[in-house]
Amino acid sequence: MRPMVPLSIDTDPWRALLSRSDIRMHDGILHVVDDTSTPSIAERDDLLTAASAIEAAGVRVLLVRDANRRPKLVVDTADAEAALTALRDPELGPIYLKARGEDPVPAHSVHPSAGSVQAYAVFRPRTSTEGSYRYGASLAPRLELWRFGEKTIEAPRPSALTRRRFAAADLDLVEIERYGRRWMTVSGMFDPHPNEFTAVLLREKIAISMDGKGCWRDNVFVECLWRPVKYEEVYLNAYTSVPEARAGIGGYIGSYNAVRPHSALGGRTPNQIYFDQPLLTAA
Repeated sequence: MRPMVPLSIDTDPWRALLSRSDIRMHDGILHVVDDTSTPSIAERDDLLTAASAIEAAGVRVLLVRDANRRPKLVVDTADAEAALTALRDPELGPIYLKARGEDPVPAHSVHPSAGSVQAYAVFRPRTSTEGSYRYGASLAPRLELWRFGEKTIEAPRPSALTRRRFAAADLDLVEIERYGRRWMTVSGMFDPHPNEFTAVLLREKIAISMDGKGCWRDNVFVECLWRPVKYEEVYLNAYTSVPEARAGIGGYIGSYNAVRPHSALGGRTPNQIYFDQPLLTAA
């Protein structure tokens, strides 16, 4: 862990926090004394605290996650100062922000350039009663400032679903429930990741493949599906956005399963075979 910037207690707006019994100064850094919270509980607590404070200031917050499923709060660069001002409230405790490659600093010391995309770990350092380090920046949720342009959206880092730069037309927002509350997020952001399925299979000692590595039989069935999807749908349509592609491919697969008879299935559809459903009439 990189050393955090010590406080100058004589002038620091956090000096009143030292009167709290659950706050301790160590090497010039304010820590929350906590013997019970696990790192995952501390991460969730800091995520919810930061989000609530920012939203109370009238700033919209999106919830996304990175490729490692770490949660990230997203705020428009236009609202950066209002969001950071909300995190400077001493009532929230000692909130630190850490930019990549930089030392963690108190939230009231962070003043990003106007319109600049940034990413920070947002956290309240935790220590045990005995003084052992329990939680810090490496385990904390992230706060990211995205630039929402008319045509392009720019982020400091890729997310689990989006790149650093992507078309504004591809931003499809939906509401989900996570961490005991409702959030706005990017459609598909929290769809199950393959690793989440394989981890369960490995934990339960279930074989993921019955065949050997590189065996054609592992892929033959799905390849029989992908070929008509590509040649009958994808290659015939010049999608202009992700939502359009999702709707087109989704409609094709729905028809493939429920409407289109298959000679290999005796003139029946996959849904008839799997669900014993009657044949639907094509539109």
